[in-house]
Amino acid sequence: MNLLLFLACTGDKDTDTSNETITDTSTQEDTGPQYPENPAPLTITVSGVYQQTLVFDEPDCSSPAGSSNMRMFWRNKNDAHVFVLVTEILGDFDGEGLYTSADVRANIKLQEEAGGTGLYFGSNADSDIKIEYDFYDEENNFISGNATIDTLSGNDGDITISPSPYPLWCDDIER
Repeated sequence: MNLLLFLACTGDKDTDTSNETITDTSTQEDTGPQYPENPAPLTITVSGVYQQTLVFDEPDCSSPAGSSNMRMFWRNKNDAHVFVLVTEILGDFDGEGLYTSADVRANIKLQEEAGGTGLYFGSNADSDIKIEYDFYDEENNFISGNATIDTLSGNDGDITISPSPYPLWCDDIER
C-alpha cells in the first residue's frame, strides 16, 4: 500500500496552464480585400477574314452612377495601330455573376481606333456571349472576371479571338 501511495505522490503531474497569457506572434496586418492580379499584358490572336496578334496593356471600365451598364475596354497605350476590345453589359448589370446574351443585352466588339482603316467586328443577335464577373467591389471600384464569344462579325466576314475566355479586370471603375 505504501508503494501505491508513493507512486501516486511522485508521478507526472499535469501543469495547469489556464492562467497563462497567449500572445499572437503573427505580424500579418489586415490590408483589406485581396484582388486578383492585373492580367496585362493581354495578347489576343485574331483569326478569320482578318488575322493579327494584338497586345492590350491598359484596362479601363465605366459604370456611371445610377446606371446599370458596365463597359470594359482593353487598349494598348503604346501602339501606333490601335485597336480596342470592348465588353459591355447594357442595362442589366448588378454585380458578380454570369451574364449571357440570352439573358441580357451584352456586346463584345473589336474596333480599330483613329489612325487605321476603321476595321470593326462586333457581336450580333446570333452571338453566344458569356460574361462572368467573379469579383466585384463597388466601394473600391474593382472588378474582374472573363468573357467568351464564339465569333465577331464584320463587313467582310467573321473573326474569332483567342484566348477564350479572355480576362476582364479593372482597378478604377469610372463612375
